[in-house]
Amino acid sequence: MPTTAVSGSALRRLLLPVLLAAVLACAAPAMAADGDPEPPPTAPSWVTAFYKALSYEAITGYINMGSLSARPPYWMTRGYFGADAATGIATFYAHELIWSALGPAPGSESVAAVGLGKAITFRAVDMARAFALTLAFTGDPMTAAGIATASVVVDTSVYLLNEYGWTLFGPQPPGTPAPPPLPVARR
Repeated sequence: MPTTAVSGSALRRLLLPVLLAAVLACAAPAMAADGDPEPPPTAPSWVTAFYKALSYEAITGYINMGSLSARPPYWMTRGYFGADAATGIATFYAHELIWSALGPAPGSESVAAVGLGKAITFRAVDMARAFALTLAFTGDPMTAAGIATASVVVDTSVYLLNEYGWTLFGPQPPGTPAPPPLPVARR
């Protein structure tokens, strides 16, 4: 039975609506029915960490698939994207839980300072993960270093945007002071 291959651009067109729906679904609960912003509800840190990991990996996976699927190297055809997604979610989730347990208390530092500290520690851990994963698939340390270095630029931007989005729209850990209300234009 012949198999049909899906091109990279067709796959991106299929995944884009799913990605947009996921982002909108995460942001929708933060708005009240009448359009007034309501404070985000609180949630256990493990629940928030799980959904933050999924949203981060959905965005970075989409970017990786788009940038590498046009002419994928031979080693990417052997399950690399699946292994990257699984280890990426696990790394993000573990980092979030450890940060919740050992990081600064909610509200004790500015959002920018906490975001920068989280971004630096996560990038260090995730860069090591990307290097190890690529090295396992290729056996070439130069390719692994290149992929890990490229992930620093792209994935750090996505990480900071993901954190910012979850700070504004997501449920907050217990004990976090409510953010100030957003200005709303009234008619």
